[in-house]
Parts: sequence; C-alpha cells; structure tokens
Amino acid sequence: MISEKSIMEKVREYAASPSGRKAIKEKHGIDYVPIDGKVAAARMSAVALKARQILFRYISEVIGNISIDDIIIGEPVIKKDGTVQIMLSFREDSLFRQSLQPNRYPRGVDDIVLHFSRGWNAKGAVYGSWHGSDTWSRRAKAPDRFLKDAVEEINLQVNGIATAELKGEYKK
Repeated sequence: MISEKSIMEKVREYAASPSGRKAIKEKHGIDYVPIDGKVAAARMSAVALKARQILFRYISEVIGNISIDDIIIGEPVIKKDGTVQIMLSFREDSLFRQSLQPNRYPRGVDDIVLHFSRGWNAKGAVYGSWHGSDTWSRRAKAPDRFLKDAVEEINLQVNGIATAELKGEYKK
C-alpha cells in the first residue's frame, strides 16, 4: 500500500537528484537543499519579504500613505504538520484615519485597509481639512479587490513554495 510518508520520501529523493534539482531551479528559481525546520523557517522568511513587497505594491496603488514599513512580517512558526506559517499584518497605528470632522466624528476610521477593501456607502458627505486642503469626503466607494489581487499574485509568484491567504476580517 502506498502511504503519504512513502510518497514524500520519493519526492525528497527526486528533489535531491540532479534532474530534480534542475527542475526545481527552472520552475522556482531556487536551489534545492534538504532542510530541517529552522532552515525552512529562514527560507519562508525570504518568501514573506517577497509577499510583503507584492502586498505593498497593491496597497500603495489604492492607499498612498501606507508605507512598506507599515506591513509587519511575523516570526516563522513551524506547525505540527511541518509547514511554516508567517503572518503579515499592519502596524496598528498605520491603519487609523482621523475623520475630516474629528469634533463631530471622533472615531474616524479604525482600519483604512479594510475600509477601502470593503467599500462604503455613507448617508452623506463630510467637509473638512485633509492634509492641509479643504475637501469633501466620498459618499460611496465600491469594494476594491486589491487585497485579493495581491494574494493571487503572491500565490502565482511563490507557487509550490508557499500559499498566501487572507485571514480574519480581511477574508470576508
């Protein structure tokens, strides 16, 4: 009977062979090195840096005042199944946006990334100062796919190495 363990042993044997190493190099642009958990975590950290750059590119097209430093790469966690999980998140203080009328609407927007991702339909527009200029707020904005598009590109770029997915409120 063929077991998952025996299949994985065959995959590792192939990956370590000259033809396997060549195929991995051609398809993924990396050199195959048999790895333990710590090396896997280091490799996944490099993948996380690439994912952060892609995520930033998509976000900055929609929200110009988010910086790449606002995207935090968490510590690699080696899960029981041997996979490595690295969470990308946002610096909490980078997400808040003050209202155009802070005296009238003191709460502002808690998560600007989520706000743009989901879109909005307000009852009315607000007039106020934004970066030194007086302006009206938008009453409505359609949801934007920038987070989903970023995840799709990340998954294309790191195909076979890692998988990106949205979590929590961002997934909805």
